[in-house]
Amino acid sequence: MTNRWTVLALLTAARTVMAFQFQAVGAIGPSLGAVYGVGLAEIGFAIGLYFLPGVVFALPGSAIGARFGDRPVVSFSMVLMAVGAGIMALAGNWTVLLIGQAIAGVGGALLNVLMTKMITDWFQGREIATALAIFTNSWPLGIALSLVALPPLIGFGGAAAGFWLIAVLSAVFAALVFGLYRAPDGSDGPVTRRKPTRAEAWAALCSGGVWGFFNAGLAIMFGFGTALLVGEGATLERAALVTSLVV
Repeated sequence: MTNRWTVLALLTAARTVMAFQFQAVGAIGPSLGAVYGVGLAEIGFAIGLYFLPGVVFALPGSAIGARFGDRPVVSFSMVLMAVGAGIMALAGNWTVLLIGQAIAGVGGALLNVLMTKMITDWFQGREIATALAIFTNSWPLGIALSLVALPPLIGFGGAAAGFWLIAVLSAVFAALVFGLYRAPDGSDGPVTRRKPTRAEAWAALCSGGVWGFFNAGLAIMFGFGTALLVGEGATLERAALVTSLVV
């Protein structure tokens, strides 16, 4: 695969699967609460648990990619997402489901860091803004698809059907990334390292903080919006559909 726009399409689709998985617990939260006997606090903890591994793996993620290669690490990350989803599908109790969510979150954390770097490897100049805009919108797209697709699906096969779908999608894209992705020439060369200036560090902290608060607000909306509407008498399918309109 040598066409940068085809690479962008592949990586965007793969990250859409990650967003789809992240939103799964929130999309079917009321059903999970009924099956496992848990409340909104436990559902919220499970949603946050997906990103908790990022505290440990986000910063060293680029070093891991440099050591083992972006393609193998991203593919392995999606394997972890598939394994985590499979564990959640088979979970006989809430604790096992949380273990699966944490394993999937490790994969999601590594994928999120390295895929952004892979995009910047392929695009330069004015094209990089367009590429990153397309890539970033995979996040709300995956969330919306999860809200629309999972509630009707679990009506036929239960929560396990939704998690199995995620496991299959993650495994398929792990194979596609490993088999099709190739880094552009020169991207594996030595990297010049330097200490950021105070202004650069401050800009990174400010932009990261704004992005973090923005995503926290989205997580609250998408994590509890469906449960709130179900509590007001809406069906799970209608509640999830209305919540997805925010995207």
